Amino acid sequence: MNKAYENSYNLLMGETTYDELGKDGPFLLPEDHEDPYVTLKYYESIEDYEKCINIRDMLITEDISKSCWEFLKSVGFKDE
Repeated sequence: MNKAYENSYNLLMGETTYDELGKDGPFLLPEDHEDPYVTLKYYESIEDYEKCINIRDMLITEDISKSCWEFLKSVGFKDE
């Protein structure tokens, strides 16, 4: 199971892609791996706090980016 969460973590952090994972054949991922909180909960359970911090920081950055984009759209900025 550890390898599945390691794959999920690497995908979340942008350290790999699905294509790269699959180049050597089948690979494991946890159920609902696209939900970052699934991977975060796993790393909390095994007390790997460095990975927890990295996931938390990624989530914060993603939230800030979404908020900035919503603001820009609200003042008339158009994505072209």
